[in-house]
Amino acid sequence: MKVTYREWKEFWAALDAVPGHKDNWYEDEVESFGSNAKDEDTTDVRYGTLVWQGSGPQIDHPLIKGGGDWLKSFRAWKKGLNYKTFLVVVPNDDEEAFREVAKTRKWKVSGG
Repeated sequence: MKVTYREWKEFWAALDAVPGHKDNWYEDEVESFGSNAKDEDTTDVRYGTLVWQGSGPQIDHPLIKGGGDWLKSFRAWKKGLNYKTFLVVVPNDDEEAFREVAKTRKWKVSGG
């Protein structure tokens, strides 16, 4: 599954937002982004797990699905969003027209 750096950051923010869970999970076997990643950068996640590393017993998390399956958890989180993220390739000659449509529709555009 293609995942943008922006989506990855938002997913982790949602995981950390649940009380008692901040910094208590880590990813195992998920290809990470480099230190200079941009919001529109993508990685292809094929599998991976979310592993509890907190002190004390593991606390159930409403976003973690399938026994810590990263993809199931990510898909469940993404399904609950009220927007979609697209990676769009626009020919140089159409960039201005695309940006005008995006501005009119109040879409967030990053990169370019």
